[in-house]
Amino acid sequence: VLAFIVVGYLGVTLEGLSFVWSLFLGALLAGLFTAIGISLVSRFARAKEDSAIGIVFTAMFALGVVLISLQPKGTHFDLACFLFGEPLSIKSEDFTSIAIITPLVLGYVIFGYRGLKILSFDPQMAEAIGIRVHVLHYVFMGFLAGTVVAALRTVGVIMSIAMLITPAATAYQLTDRLSTMLVLSGLFGAVAAVMGFLMAFVLNIPTGPSMVLFATAIFILAVIFSPKYGLLEAAFRKRSVRRHILEEDVLKALVKQENPLSTRSLAERLEAAGADMSAAVRALKKSGMVAAGAAGLSLTDAGRTRGTNLVRSHRL
Repeated sequence: VLAFIVVGYLGVTLEGLSFVWSLFLGALLAGLFTAIGISLVSRFARAKEDSAIGIVFTAMFALGVVLISLQPKGTHFDLACFLFGEPLSIKSEDFTSIAIITPLVLGYVIFGYRGLKILSFDPQMAEAIGIRVHVLHYVFMGFLAGTVVAALRTVGVIMSIAMLITPAATAYQLTDRLSTMLVLSGLFGAVAAVMGFLMAFVLNIPTGPSMVLFATAIFILAVIFSPKYGLLEAAFRKRSVRRHILEEDVLKALVKQENPLSTRSLAERLEAAGADMSAAVRALKKSGMVAAGAAGLSLTDAGRTRGTNLVRSHRL
């Protein structure tokens, strides 16, 4: 995007074109040329798509830097503003571009949802049922470039990439439904933008990085506390599975041992931690599988039946 933004900026400087619309046109061309470049590299250069993305993106960015260094004398290009954003410098033209690109993107996603969904998960199927995959892809890239241009003044080119990816990745931690994911990603992006702007205003720090930091913080919270895929849930699930396996091992050990065993003896025999063994024994007592006596732990009728079935199934 940077290369064609520079071209658009030079169009403003040299030809007197409208600032926002010149940049918008440059970014639109950037999206189309980037998409075409990635397709050509991945198809004809025996490179995977992620490698093609890295090659084309870095080449375009390098071209933009070179064009900046070659701009005519007397022109001023505030690179930091375009890379990191400066929302306080927003003008009426910027609001106009945002007001235009927002309903266009929403309309494209809403009315083209079915095609985009199939294209995202199974491009071959999309082609088989008559969806014009390449048209959808290039139009999508054009809207993506337009969205980046609309976000230039607010968060900048680089930070806008984070604001496109991080809220969506956060929503992906919380749901498997694409429609819900779209709504959540928009909500997370809005929250990160508002809170990041407030933090930047209070602490007098750059706005774009502040928004991205808030988006990243929300992502980290989702990774940790997600009710289905979070790290805490995974730890609880792993602990539950480990305890369930230990309970089955206790039942099998008591089936094979005719005499009652103490909790400590079971822990030593099964090489389990004392706390884990105590928790497993309590659960088995609560479910009526084992009974505690003076000599130690012994199986109830239900526990013996369950333990015998476990030994038999494991032998099979």
